[in-house]
Amino acid sequence: MATPAPVPIGGPQFVKNAKFLQDQVSAGIEVSGQNVPAVAFAIAGNQPFPTDVVHVGSLAARVSGETGSIRFAGDKGVVSFKGGAGVKAGLGAYTRASALLADLDPDNSFLTGVGLPQDGIARYVALNWGYDIQASVKGTYADHEAAAE
Repeated sequence: MATPAPVPIGGPQFVKNAKFLQDQVSAGIEVSGQNVPAVAFAIAGNQPFPTDVVHVGSLAARVSGETGSIRFAGDKGVVSFKGGAGVKAGLGAYTRASALLADLDPDNSFLTGVGLPQDGIARYVALNWGYDIQASVKGTYADHEAAAE
């Protein structure tokens, strides 16, 4: 009797978010995959991937924080700082160039007219990664006192 093929299932997802320093700093991480058991069996058995498009996995991490209001001596002003950063990465494998282009440009707005050869290509692989950094300062500060007459 032949061993049944694994049934592709939706991907597992791990998400963890936390707050620190009296809720002034938050951090989070997210890891997900698609058809993980079926992809693992395909790799272990040196077999083709189970589906036309395989999003092998993705990873995202972020951190953000803020100081709250910082008051200067003598009520000269109030300033607050905010900042954050994040990174993300993903890996996908495609049997058709059209599926790759659809994933890279879902609105078909900036890759129109791009053609990739299909003949002799078994699988396209795309790696997506990026980062995001933001910072801001808000407030007022009076460095000098106005003369009163």
